[in-house]
Amino acid sequence: MAAVPALAEVETPIAALYGEWEKATRAVELAMAEGKFDDDEFDVIVGAQTDIEDQISRMKPMNLRDLAMKLYARASAGKCDLPPSQYCPGLWDEARELISA
Repeated sequence: MAAVPALAEVETPIAALYGEWEKATRAVELAMAEGKFDDDEFDVIVGAQTDIEDQISRMKPMNLRDLAMKLYARASAGKCDLPPSQYCPGLWDEARELISA
């Protein structure tokens, strides 16, 4: 009997945006390593990364993987602390909801 192939996991909206965040993060890291951008150009690159982080933070996670991506991006890959609830509305409630499920 042939094995039935597993269904591919559907990419969630957070997962799709997380891929964009990874690209933006690589651009920031490259700009920092090369150091050849002026402050205004660097602000644009960092602003693009921050905009994606903000978009992700406003999205409701569909599963624990989404929540992990959301936390990782929000903490800038562990370079920053996670914000308290007043600066990241809903994040901690979403975590509690997923834990309780």
